[in-house]
Amino acid sequence: MHETKGRTKERLIHWHDFETPEPVSEAVIEAVSELKACDKNDLPPLSDRINRSALNSLFGGEGPQQPKINRGELTFTYDGVRVTVDAIGMIRVVGTDA
Repeated sequence: MHETKGRTKERLIHWHDFETPEPVSEAVIEAVSELKACDKNDLPPLSDRINRSALNSLFGGEGPQQPKINRGELTFTYDGVRVTVDAIGMIRVVGTDA
């Protein structure tokens, strides 16, 4: 389960629940598709921008899993938006024009 808070046209804050079986990489895709108001299947593969296994390993993979780091964040660009994932489960997506 995840929750979206703080959404504007150019920015979105999405919370990932580490107790769910969904890997954080899927939550990133969902957050970006929500910001861009498109189907997640219309986005390019996330693996074209970042190693999904490494992202899931650091911030939570399949099955209930706490992140391996307790502080820190990772920022990258994916399909024209800046994505920041942090160790507390916050996923921030910001349009590059924002």
